[in-house]
Amino acid sequence: MSKESRTRSVAVAGICAALVWLATVAFQLYIPETKGYFNIGESMVYASALLFGPTIGAFAGGVGSALADVTTGYLVYAPGTLIIKGIEGFVAGFLVISLKKIPKNTWKPLILTLGVVLSALVYFVGVSYYATSGEPASITIGLPQLGQGEILVSLPSLFWSIVAVVVLVVMTFVGLKVDSETGSLVLAAGIAGPFMILGYFLYEYFVLGFGIGALAEVPFNVGQVLVGILIATPLSKVVRKVLKIS
Repeated sequence: MSKESRTRSVAVAGICAALVWLATVAFQLYIPETKGYFNIGESMVYASALLFGPTIGAFAGGVGSALADVTTGYLVYAPGTLIIKGIEGFVAGFLVISLKKIPKNTWKPLILTLGVVLSALVYFVGVSYYATSGEPASITIGLPQLGQGEILVSLPSLFWSIVAVVVLVVMTFVGLKVDSETGSLVLAAGIAGPFMILGYFLYEYFVLGFGIGALAEVPFNVGQVLVGILIATPLSKVVRKVLKIS
């Protein structure tokens, strides 16, 4: 790799990390049980990985997300985030290259299966955990350390049922209707997502000591994966055409 190429790669990695940070801090849903938060940072983690490959995806995902934890008062999550989101970005970038080589009739059932798994996670964890929880989630828009107000919302069983159905319908539509390029992007991000979901569950369970309470964040992390896919897939296709990325 030439010096010019290395310089360009470093610049792209820095820009992608900044975009991941921005997307992560723009909207945060505080989760009292784990003292973590829902965010839309996955959209830029996936977009970075799908556009520029595993190395930049790993850097942008890990560094950008960890900086978001540090700057918004979630410092205890930063070490885990650096590794977990880094792995997520790397897996997405690696798979988007590999999955282009497989036929459509192979990835379609994989997307449908992924949709069933994600929707089941949302429903069973959401209903079983939050049905017995009397503490509502609190939604914080923007940067929580600036003292912005919170909106309290309850999360009944019906809410989780609706979310599970939406997840299943969206993934089914994608699996049946999209072209092979879009399918490979969705599948790459969709497979990378469970690495993040499992990573945070293990980090919260063993490192932060929340035990079974770590389940509280699973449905929200599934939501992050879905939102990330819905934003990153069309975005990466448009940017790829504009920048003429092969």
